[in-house]
Amino acid sequence: DIYRPDGIDWCIPESMAEEPEYERDLEQGQRCFEGVLGQFAVNIGETYAIHGTQALDSLGKKESHGCIRTHPDAARRIWRYLEEGDRVVIRP
Repeated sequence: DIYRPDGIDWCIPESMAEEPEYERDLEQGQRCFEGVLGQFAVNIGETYAIHGTQALDSLGKKESHGCIRTHPDAARRIWRYLEEGDRVVIRP
């Protein structure tokens, strides 16, 4: 689990580098974005997490590659109460 008071950075992974939405950023040499995942994240699997977001208007929309974005307050609560090894069930 991750907690960073200044925010968690996110970098465009190689597996997503060919996607059109990242073309401009990569052309400008921008691969990583500071603090965009909020302050709290809980890893669920090898490459996925439940994490906060700065883009509150994106909540409830299909804009992820597998992670679950939440309101920062919800991310903090989830991070606080889940322990390593807890089972996480995601339902539509």
